[in-house]
Amino acid sequence: MLTVELLRLKAKFGKDKISLSFLGDLMQDLAFPLDVGDIETLMNISRSVLRSKCGTGLLPTELKSLSRTVVESWLLSIRPDGSLGEVTVMVKGGAAEYAPPRGEEGEEDRTGRTRMVEGRPGRILEGVLYKLLPEDRSLKQLVGNSHIKVALFDAMLDKASSGEGWKDAKLYYTKRLSGVYPAYSRLAAHLNQAGVQLLACRKVIGENLRSQLESHGIKVIHRLGTSNFHRMVRMSGGNTMTSVHSRIERSDLGTISSCDLVEMDSAEYINFNSPGSGQVNLILESLTEENGEELRIQVDKCLTTLNNLVLKDGQLGLPGGGCTESALSIHVLANTKMDSRARKGLSKLLIKTATSVLKLNTTEAYIDSKHGHLWRDGELERCCCGLVNHDAIDQSTVKYNCSELLFTDVSVEKPKKISYSKQRNVVIDAAALKTAAFYTAEELAGNLDRVGMLISC
Repeated sequence: MLTVELLRLKAKFGKDKISLSFLGDLMQDLAFPLDVGDIETLMNISRSVLRSKCGTGLLPTELKSLSRTVVESWLLSIRPDGSLGEVTVMVKGGAAEYAPPRGEEGEEDRTGRTRMVEGRPGRILEGVLYKLLPEDRSLKQLVGNSHIKVALFDAMLDKASSGEGWKDAKLYYTKRLSGVYPAYSRLAAHLNQAGVQLLACRKVIGENLRSQLESHGIKVIHRLGTSNFHRMVRMSGGNTMTSVHSRIERSDLGTISSCDLVEMDSAEYINFNSPGSGQVNLILESLTEENGEELRIQVDKCLTTLNNLVLKDGQLGLPGGGCTESALSIHVLANTKMDSRARKGLSKLLIKTATSVLKLNTTEAYIDSKHGHLWRDGELERCCCGLVNHDAIDQSTVKYNCSELLFTDVSVEKPKKISYSKQRNVVIDAAALKTAAFYTAEELAGNLDRVGMLISC
């Protein structure tokens, strides 16, 4: 919306008179420092991101509990040395059944893994989950073992096939080699001698090598894909081998501290874990597939926002709920150095953006003259972001109706900056992401304008 409206303004008033770039400095003036060590601040940020899309299917009562679960999973992913780990979001359709591994619900087991807490719309498991296929039943023999030595291969370990494809909904292989491949025999013997208990491969392990490995008691997991394979590497701490001819030293092997069996949606998973590795799974439930995809996207955005907050220049916040845009609109109206028509047009753009955040009609929204925050018609206690209470508004403060600001000339003064003191249940946006959104809209509008010029030529 911001990009489209900006294009219209540029076409109406000229490219040089309308720009969002100077709003970055204004947002820095409105920004306030955040304490990322405060759990309420993190939950406020998390809630703000989760509620920004209505397609997630979340009820208002579920937002608070889910935001806490997201923050807990993010905190669990932080490694002991302070470096950031990774949270993988899994969304199950319907009321997914979940059977946690050993231990009581809501407690921690011997691996330090956080368990399901009854009543929350999310579950947290530390480690890497591998879904068991019919041919992987032998992996259950590893359940309950500790300090499992794992070899990690990023190579195609299937000399018996030179290609694959689909025919009549069946996967077929083009055979290239029959008999025993000598390199596989040497590799299996070498891994056995090195004390390997598990071979993890990003690509395919053929039946030839698989049978030889299992004859030595070495279990196999393959077709991990890029994401899960790299998670396994980071979790186990081993070195990646890229050739069947690689000579593996004991120092190249990774270590998995524990292996447990987890049941979800009538499917079985092996949970490989090493505490402190920073690999965490957040398992969510959704009523429909569409809601589930929206929920996964929003939770990923929430985790990205939390990561950005711990960056050196990222620990600043801005009022959410449209209050930043409404404050910017008052700042623009008070800037008499701008062209009057351009100033009015840019202010209208910001007011429309502010009211669209909460899907408000402009006749139902007000902006106070003291702080420039957005108020919903009939809401007397707090502004839309919750940072300004009614007690902070004195009798001299004017509340401008948004429709009045859109269609009439109103003289306004520069609003005052609001402070943040760790209030509960408020809407806060990360300043870095909000500022980047305005810069992105400006860049996209410029690119689309140039594309339009090229088409017209």
